[in-house]
Amino acid sequence: MTENKTITFFVDGKPVTAPAGAMVIRAALDAGAVIPYFCYHPALKPAGLCRMCLVEIEGFPKLQASCTTPVTEGMKVHTDTARVEQARKDVLEFYLLNHPLDCPICDKAGECQLQNYTFAYARQNSRYREGEKRRYNYEDLGPKLFRDMDRCVHCLRCVRFCEEIVGDDNLSVFKRGNETDISIFGSAVVNEYALNIAELCPVGALVSKDFLYKARVWHLKKTETVCASCATGCNIYMESKDQVVQRITPRVNPEVNDHWICDFGRLNFKHINSSQRIHESTRLEDGVPQVLEMDDAVRRLAGILAGAPADRLGLLITPEATNEEIFEFRRLAEQVLKCPHHAYGLVPPEEGKLDFLRSRDKFPNSAGARRLGGLSGLGFDGLRILEMAEKGELEVLLMIYPHSVSKHPGGEAFLGRLAAALAQVQTSVVIDYLQSKVSGAATMIIPGLTHAEKNGTMDNSKGITQKLRRAIFPSPDQLSEQEMLIRVSTALVEKRAGVTLSASDPR
Repeated sequence: MTENKTITFFVDGKPVTAPAGAMVIRAALDAGAVIPYFCYHPALKPAGLCRMCLVEIEGFPKLQASCTTPVTEGMKVHTDTARVEQARKDVLEFYLLNHPLDCPICDKAGECQLQNYTFAYARQNSRYREGEKRRYNYEDLGPKLFRDMDRCVHCLRCVRFCEEIVGDDNLSVFKRGNETDISIFGSAVVNEYALNIAELCPVGALVSKDFLYKARVWHLKKTETVCASCATGCNIYMESKDQVVQRITPRVNPEVNDHWICDFGRLNFKHINSSQRIHESTRLEDGVPQVLEMDDAVRRLAGILAGAPADRLGLLITPEATNEEIFEFRRLAEQVLKCPHHAYGLVPPEEGKLDFLRSRDKFPNSAGARRLGGLSGLGFDGLRILEMAEKGELEVLLMIYPHSVSKHPGGEAFLGRLAAALAQVQTSVVIDYLQSKVSGAATMIIPGLTHAEKNGTMDNSKGITQKLRRAIFPSPDQLSEQEMLIRVSTALVEKRAGVTLSASDPR
């Protein structure tokens, strides 16, 4: 089978094994060699545009672009000869002819490849004495991107990404040579992956409007976690400064999202500091909300659950929850409360993809809910709990993350029904981090944590269990939903003799 064939070649005298047909730059970088580049990207087709990756190959009269040259058996590649170093200086000198000296105000400063290579390889001063540099107008590319062609190095990563990955030719190349312009047909770049363009740009020519002038990248703390916007579970870095999330960037995982994330997932952190966040535990007394301490709220919740007959009790959690929260929820429902009316959503999650990355299922942990609890109780058929509430058949209803019900098709209607049904329930308790129609109608509210504020695991649509890591800390008096459920179970066990909590899977 030729597809598994490997060959051995040499990089700076060291033997390197690589797949037959691999490009020199990929094999050399994998082996630890240092080769600068602008146009090369491992997820895009080779282009050979920037000439920064030139290397010396024995037997070739001229330097070769390592991004377009395939390895061959016994090939001898040199990345640090005098000819290569001179070529890098010369290439950078041309790039810097028209490049503005605005690093102090450029959003790419600190992660700019041109800036890094200039320090590493360029001349210490310029020989250019021809007057004014080339200038373009600053261009608005729609709601997501700004373009500053003065900084462009013509690597065409942006255009190639749109054509090769998204299948969109809205962004294109106009004119030629020194007048080359990257612009758009129409008025905006509007595809669902447009912000990947800003990240792909090796300089500051294309920048995200959302991150513009917000923070310097060297001030950001990067946390490896996963996106909670849909069932794909893209691997991401959540980048924060002073306990505030500033941006989300993709983390490479070939099994899940490769190098990309959608724009919705990239911007799905605004709710963390939203005015709709629930920050305090409250309980209605004579129609007036009274603030509770967290410990008091958890004790009251345990008392409410203990006082309700199992067949008059409803428990609902959505696949917004982590595996650990779902496990504790099921243990509370089955082992402690013996409650038959518990569910993991209102209706089964949608299946399939919207495109090459985005899932139709907008819940991040449907697979985990199905694995840990979806076959118990009412499974995903929480509509039966809703109908029981509407008929006045429940005394107590506990809902965890009810705001996420809006992710269902027709979800707002479901939320409206659920909120109206609470009028027929004696006591309703919501644990959530965002306000909704349901929390507004509940008799008791306990604040939850966002996915940025806790640790745990979630299963994506492929069944891969991935780690969710805390990027910022919640206020000291807040508890995670998992800890709340554990405390409630413990309190109930102390009241109900003969019930034993098992550390094993409740199945």
